[in-house]
Amino acid sequence: MIGNKLSVYMVYRDYPPEWLSESLMSLYEQSIVDDIEIIFLSYGDKELDTMLCLLDDFFEKDNFRFYHHKCDSFVDAIKFATSKCNGDYIMRLDADDILLGYTSLEYMLNKTIETNADLLMNTYMINDQIINPRTDNLMCQAIIKADKLRAVEYVQGQTFRDGTTILNTFNKNKYMVVYGDDICTFFHRIHNKSLTSNKDKVKEMDKKLCS
Repeated sequence: MIGNKLSVYMVYRDYPPEWLSESLMSLYEQSIVDDIEIIFLSYGDKELDTMLCLLDDFFEKDNFRFYHHKCDSFVDAIKFATSKCNGDYIMRLDADDILLGYTSLEYMLNKTIETNADLLMNTYMINDQIINPRTDNLMCQAIIKADKLRAVEYVQGQTFRDGTTILNTFNKNKYMVVYGDDICTFFHRIHNKSLTSNKDKVKEMDKKLCS
């Protein structure tokens, strides 16, 4: 059923550098990896040499495209990365995420196409806790129709919580959001700079985005 091209992009920021290869390897172990486009964006000089060494094996992949481009914020980096995506569907994979299993991405893309979803989110894990985005009100990595994603307008000065802005836009425009509750497709790792751990900062940004 995989007939619509999927672009997966990764934007490198303050993640432990050694996580990069682990996250990308989980992507390259997916059953449909030969049918997807992979975009990697570095938008800062911090730990660039270390990152390039860790990515060395991926530069030889036919579907791996690397960009180093200065951006003022993470949201600007997202807009740049998505502008380079050619797929009908787009998904972001962060370096602190690992795809679980061999067919997780195939399952998600098939379900997106079958349901004609504009956005599909799946159950995932944070450490040893299972998170259901339908009930826990947390935006996770999602497969999104490219034209709908590019229509999202982010708040001026926004530096993170792009998922909140996306969901606000999709709900406002009555786009179709589908939840895949039946299998867990991601494992999200927490590090000392993770915004997931900074609840006060998250609440402050969400208040700004929802005002």
